[in-house]
Amino acid sequence: MGQRGFSWYPVWLFLLGSVSAGWWAVAQADPRQEVVPPQPTLPAASNPASEKKNLEAKRKEPTFQGLWETNFGRMRLRQSEQTVTGRYAYAHGSRIEGVLKDGKLQFTYTEPNAQGEGWFELSGDGQRFSGQWREKGGAAWKPWNGRRVRVEPGIMWLVVVEANWETSLADHEYSFGQMLRTYFARDTRVRVRHRFFSDEASLKRWLSEVTYLAEPVVISLSTHGLANGIPSGGKIVGASSLAECLRDCDHVKLFHFSSCLAMKDQLADDIMKELGTSATFPISGYATSVDWAGSAVIEFMYFDLLLCRRLQPKEAAEQLVKLLPYAGDKAAEGAILQPAGFRIKFPEPAKKP
Repeated sequence: MGQRGFSWYPVWLFLLGSVSAGWWAVAQADPRQEVVPPQPTLPAASNPASEKKNLEAKRKEPTFQGLWETNFGRMRLRQSEQTVTGRYAYAHGSRIEGVLKDGKLQFTYTEPNAQGEGWFELSGDGQRFSGQWREKGGAAWKPWNGRRVRVEPGIMWLVVVEANWETSLADHEYSFGQMLRTYFARDTRVRVRHRFFSDEASLKRWLSEVTYLAEPVVISLSTHGLANGIPSGGKIVGASSLAECLRDCDHVKLFHFSSCLAMKDQLADDIMKELGTSATFPISGYATSVDWAGSAVIEFMYFDLLLCRRLQPKEAAEQLVKLLPYAGDKAAEGAILQPAGFRIKFPEPAKKP
């Protein structure tokens, strides 16, 4: 180590009118000593394990995402970051949207004949919420509480929404939905719901009810079909109306047109576009005026692959045309049935931010 030296300088002190003289010594560093420049402060090294743990902890934080049982009926919510949207069963068509602020969901609601505002606050375990609401222009706040609906493991639903095929009293009654209900009664893991519709309003009502089932759902829309939509009540129910019923249904496994021509043109693509980020499930059907009995055989097999054998839609569709070649575009030699033209459309993968 270098040694320190001293330099001496004369100093005169003026104290209370008198002068004193002396010497002042200043220490100096040895010029031979190495001068080390100050080192810059480096940022703390990242800890991938710690960052991963923090990210996982954030993902485990309770959210409003999911299905809830409330004092205004069942409600399904979707949460993306701080934004929450959804619908609830009250009055067959009520919607809710809001943002998280200061630990609470501040929302507005819209019902067929009313609208208003409110807030929800999650319990610590994320299994319940408490809150209040008031109608637009009103002063009184009223309670709105809910508890999370638990998914029953292993259960799947087949929901058949069907038009009446008979056109007069001369026709015998028959129903594809009743056939499916009887067939799947043998599997206790499969729950079948069968409803009829007669116009756009009843079709939209029953499709919208799918929102409030907790477990995965396969939907069969069984009716006459056209390339641009579903004829019902003297009008065509098109992509926009169908998509509106299926929004927020991220538990739906498949939407299937049990009808002619629905996959001939752009109907499935248009539904996907209308759904936007809510397009989370595939849509299947036929590009031809499919034979009634031929399509029934196809769908018994198709739904069995999905519901009983638990294949994913892509694999079930691939197996279907292997097991029943006429389901696709090639007819067997000498077959009396024309190819059904089965098609399946998958949603576009989500784009990375």
